[in-house]
Amino acid sequence: MDNNVLAHDHGISQLEKIAGLGLRVDFNQGLDARLIDDATARLLAKVKWLTPIRLACDSQAMMPYIQKAVNLLRWYNATPRAYFVYVLVKDIPEALERVRFLKGLNVDPFAQPYRDFRTNIEPTKEQKAFARWVNHKAIFKSVLWEDYRSQYTHMSKI
Repeated sequence: MDNNVLAHDHGISQLEKIAGLGLRVDFNQGLDARLIDDATARLLAKVKWLTPIRLACDSQAMMPYIQKAVNLLRWYNATPRAYFVYVLVKDIPEALERVRFLKGLNVDPFAQPYRDFRTNIEPTKEQKAFARWVNHKAIFKSVLWEDYRSQYTHMSKI
């Protein structure tokens, strides 16, 4: 049960077996978009998914890989057509750029505020507010971050 099933030949053979048996699966971790090439996308399209395919975009460096992976998965009609992308939130402006990029790809970002377990430092209030804005889809789809942040900042001073 490796959390990077695409990184090893055994994981690929398990995906082939899953597809061949027609099993419905859900990998709750983000698949590594860097490893989704033409052959892998074709294989993932043969898998029956219980939930959206999950990827991870923890830094701006991942953006081209996410774009390529999503395009390949859509090309091969990987279903469900929905894609769920984890977004690690440390620096808000940088995370906002990734979230806007993902929204432009028509994928569903899910923000996770960074928590350093080694030093036991909690996420900041702004990181938590950003995650709430992204993850509450009614808010995310109707309110800009700048407006939400402004309202949140105003309310937190009361």
